[in-house]
Amino acid sequence: MTSETTSRIVSVIASLPVEHATFGLGGRQRDYTGASLLAYAQAAGLLDAPSIEHGYFVITASDGARITVGLAEADPSVSPRPILLATTQDGEALRVGVRLVVAREGTRSLLGVTGIEYHTAHAGALGTPASAVAIGGDLRAPGRHGLDGHESHSVTTEQGDGAIAWSGVPLHDLLADAGMFTMRDGEELAQLIVVVTSDDGSYVVLAASEVGPEYHQAAVLLASERDGSTLGDDGPLCLVVPYDRTSARRLARVVSVSLRTG
Repeated sequence: MTSETTSRIVSVIASLPVEHATFGLGGRQRDYTGASLLAYAQAAGLLDAPSIEHGYFVITASDGARITVGLAEADPSVSPRPILLATTQDGEALRVGVRLVVAREGTRSLLGVTGIEYHTAHAGALGTPASAVAIGGDLRAPGRHGLDGHESHSVTTEQGDGAIAWSGVPLHDLLADAGMFTMRDGEELAQLIVVVTSDDGSYVVLAASEVGPEYHQAAVLLASERDGSTLGDDGPLCLVVPYDRTSARRLARVVSVSLRTG
């Protein structure tokens, strides 16, 4: 774990090229300038041993609020959603100093950023690939949950290996079966991470907010079919993050999903 403090955050942002993001709720748009979270972390020396699949940030505010952001989510080479440490709003300096802006998402717009930490998650439980996965964590109904009874969703990815049509169930549907969304509001979910693990011990970490049903038009998927056929040696289930630009967070032979505090 590596962390930063407020004065250091502001000085590092000031040394970086200015970046822009537009964000709004309720029909009102705001224009922000500052530095991307990734550029900041690189310049501040937080990423001595970065891991796209395993790394995440914990950002804290002056009021004690905490949120998580996956390293892959913050990397524009992987994810198209801009994540900004903003110092101005509509051309004026922010009175709160620094605001974290996750474009098009309100839950993780954090005012008065005072600390940034980078962490690396560890793998979840291992097991044998099956059509149901072990879901663990502080949940109302942990245990094995599968795709049966859920509506199938289809997405097509273009992630450097051609167009692939995937079918399966949104990961948030299985987490809902385990009690994730009945127990926690958006602000509490924003403090958590989700770790998805394969039978060979490889794993991917996502911010819990990223898994939520409101995050993106194309939900994070546990796919059971590729181009109309079962997954063969990559199945029965494969994690697919459809809006990513690369397949860095695609994970075959998923066996477990765990919800953790970031």
